[in-house]
Amino acid sequence: LGILDSEKLIKVSSGDNGSITPTSAVVSNGGSQTFTIIPDSGYKVVDVLVDGVSQGAITSYTFSNVTANHTIHAEFGVKLNAEVFRDCDTIGKLADYLEEHKNG
Repeated sequence: LGILDSEKLIKVSSGDNGSITPTSAVVSNGGSQTFTIIPDSGYKVVDVLVDGVSQGAITSYTFSNVTANHTIHAEFGVKLNAEVFRDCDTIGKLADYLEEHKNG
């Protein structure tokens, strides 16, 4: 990938069970780029790191006035909702379910 001096690279990565779009970007110096963080079905965004700094559980991030290279990384986790709890008729079954699904 050839990058001009007037262009900056934003490297994208993510953990399992979700993705970030676009998957990479070359931005003109001073330009902007928005990324969308998308968890897979049954998962949620746990944290987004921009240049190694936590931004929290966000689903969109915009780099503005880009003058340097950057990174963005997302982590995803199991989404617990009422449907999961309906499927678990005891606390023991819930614990078993969480143990089974903790790594995707």
